[in-house]
Amino acid sequence: MCQGPPKGSPREPPRGSDFDLDQLVALCRACHDRTDAPYTTDAIQDFQKVLKLEPGLVPARYQLALAQLQAGSLQQAKAELKEAIRIAPAFVEPALLLAQLNIQTGAPQPAVVAR
Repeated sequence: MCQGPPKGSPREPPRGSDFDLDQLVALCRACHDRTDAPYTTDAIQDFQKVLKLEPGLVPARYQLALAQLQAGSLQQAKAELKEAIRIAPAFVEPALLLAQLNIQTGAPQPAVVAR
C-alpha cells in the first residue's frame, strides 16, 4: 500500500536523474487502491506535481483522472482523459474509461476521433 513520504517531509516528486518511471507507475497503482477523501486529495496534488515535471507521462495522467473521479470531479477527470488520449492514442485505457463515462452520464460521443 502506498504510504507516501514520512510525516513532516516535503511532498515533492522526484527531479532529474532521481526520476524513476517504474517507481512512479507503482505509486500510481498503489494510489488507485486508496479511496479515503484526504488521501485522494493528496494523490491528486502529487500527480499534478509529477505532470508539471513530465507532462507526457500518460500513466500518471490516467491515474490522476481516476483520483479526480474518486473525488467527484467528473469534468476535470474527463479533461485529463482527453489529454491522455491526445498524447498517446495507443494507450487504450483512457479512451475506454472516457467512453464509459460518456455513456453513464448520458452524453455518448466518440472518445477517439479517427484521423
